[in-house]
Amino acid sequence: MGTAGTRLRRMTVTTVLAVAALSTTACSGAGSTDLSATPDSGASASPAAASTTSTAAGGTTGRTTVASPAATAAPTATAPPAPSAVRLLHDGAPPEPGIEENTPWRPTAVRVTVCWQDVPLTGAQEHRAVTALVDMERWSEGLVVFATAEQAVRFVEVARISVTECAAGDGSPWQGRQQRLDGAWGEGVAISYGSAPAPSQSPSAPMGETTVVLARVGRAVTYAQRGSHGILGETVNARGVAELRPALDHVAPQLCRYTRAGC
Repeated sequence: MGTAGTRLRRMTVTTVLAVAALSTTACSGAGSTDLSATPDSGASASPAAASTTSTAAGGTTGRTTVASPAATAAPTATAPPAPSAVRLLHDGAPPEPGIEENTPWRPTAVRVTVCWQDVPLTGAQEHRAVTALVDMERWSEGLVVFATAEQAVRFVEVARISVTECAAGDGSPWQGRQQRLDGAWGEGVAISYGSAPAPSQSPSAPMGETTVVLARVGRAVTYAQRGSHGILGETVNARGVAELRPALDHVAPQLCRYTRAGC
């Protein structure tokens, strides 16, 4: 009886210890938190973290903890894509068809020249241009964006004034012509300047004629210009304007982003 009682007491103690171990393991699993599965972490629970199995006293409990819907990160809002850059008509264009001396269009410095004077880029925030040699004539087109619409208006105005001041003095062969250029823009102007025939002009006088077209939309101005070896006529070079205008027509609709109304 003493031996049987001793065995009974040992079995009772062993059973109590096993039960205690099971209780401790279960409580430990139920109270743990996987931080990688919380909404603040920005990540959803991994398969390994979603299922947990506890073992004790040589057995498996079979208890499984599944991540709740709240443990999946909510989708974050993404910023809208930045507006694409304004594309000029001849951005990256190959050489114009014609003579082999024609060159590809390549980036160049912005220079709007009227009567051999560069129109100042006062207040310009961004600007770019491309240029090419076309039939032995230098062509260019570009865009200038100003801080305010008033500065853009002034830029066009200075170009107009430069035409009236083209002649440097008495007997100068240099003259300028200008006319309004209508289109899908706020204001536009076409300008031709160069050497005009005059009785006092010597045979060795420099020859040449340049045509410039400008169009303003809001606080942006797009332009195109080309020089030639011709002689200035009585009016703006209509052929030159017709050849340059497609550059303005291509860019102007893209400039709504620089107006108060927007696109």
